[in-house]
Amino acid sequence: YVFYKNNVGFPNCDVYVHQLHFCTREMDPVCATNGQTYSNICVFCSELFGGAFDFSHYGRC
Repeated sequence: YVFYKNNVGFPNCDVYVHQLHFCTREMDPVCATNGQTYSNICVFCSELFGGAFDFSHYGRC
């Protein structure tokens, strides 16, 4: 897997609003405040809408 560490700040989930749950399999982990690691920003944002958690940091939890 390739991890991209060039992400800075909170993920911009607005760009994924129209493609929720249609994400690539790119491995670029995002850790949420619920302690779960999401495989990439798109997957994180898809689960964030309607979820009871927030962004913690980039990388595995």
